[in-house]
Amino acid sequence: EPVNSPAVRSLWTRQYSNFAMEALTIDTESDITLPVFLLTPKTGPKRRSVVVALAEGGKESFLSSRSNEIASLLSEGVTVCLPDVRGTGELSVQRSRGPGAMGLAANELMLGRTLTGSRLKDTRTILRWLAERSDTDPNSIALWGDSFSVPNAPDFKFDQSPGQQTGPVNHRQAEPLGPFLAV
Repeated sequence: EPVNSPAVRSLWTRQYSNFAMEALTIDTESDITLPVFLLTPKTGPKRRSVVVALAEGGKESFLSSRSNEIASLLSEGVTVCLPDVRGTGELSVQRSRGPGAMGLAANELMLGRTLTGSRLKDTRTILRWLAERSDTDPNSIALWGDSFSVPNAPDFKFDQSPGQQTGPVNHRQAEPLGPFLAV
């Protein structure tokens, strides 16, 4: 279940020509603090629609890989929330998806939880916090899950394991975390 009234701290706010960017932290559990960027357009209705963007790479990857899409949302008067849920973005210990990257998931299992469940709790806590804000339309909150992986070539042969390729073409793996949490 999400946290009803999470502790939220504003770290800084920067003003840009058509939006404001605020860096916040949100506590979803004891000792679990999530970094969040909230991008709010300077024009539009008093209570705005919000899009919460989720991906393995976190908020920094969204800003670098989807800046045009974010700018389009802001120009339409939509607030964009970019959180780093547990183990993503700047909270990620490793960038690899190999066996060494399973430590956080294993720790969660030892505590009787799952990493996916903890990330879902983080996401739901953020959604609840957004819905309670006076500048947000609680009936107009959307989720955007994304993977920044480059697609494989149309003629790629999927008969090789990613770590055991013999050919010159690398097997690229999508990162399903953002779309999975959004669903």
